[in-house]
Amino acid sequence: MKKIAILSLLTMLLSALALAEKKPAVVNPADYTINVHVVESRISIDLVPCAQRLLTVIINQKKYEVWSPTKCTDGKGVLALGDYKAKLVKDVHSTAYQSLQIYQVILPDNTTMNFNIIGLIE
Repeated sequence: MKKIAILSLLTMLLSALALAEKKPAVVNPADYTINVHVVESRISIDLVPCAQRLLTVIINQKKYEVWSPTKCTDGKGVLALGDYKAKLVKDVHSTAYQSLQIYQVILPDNTTMNFNIIGLIE
C-alpha cells in the first residue's frame, strides 16, 4: 500500500513539473549599454540541415565577424542590418594575444541572442 501511495505521489509531482510553464527571463534594456552596428548579415548552411548566423558588426569602432548558433528548426532567417544594444557576457583572455568574447544583443521585441566573436577585421 505504501508503494502505491509513493508511486501515486511521485506521478502527481512529475505531472505538475511537466505542466509548469517556464516564464521567460525578464530583460532590463538598461543593462545593454554597448552599441553594435550590423553591417552584414547572412545564414551559413552546414553539411547537416542546420544553419548558423554570421554577421559583420562594428563595436567600439572595431570591425568583427560574429557567429550565433541557431536551432535546426529556427527558420527566422537573417538579422536586419542596423543598430542594436548589447552587453558583454563573456570576456576571457587566456593569453596576451588570444581572447574569447560573447556578446548578448537585445532585439526590438526584448528577446536576446548571443553572438561569439569569431573574426577580427582590420
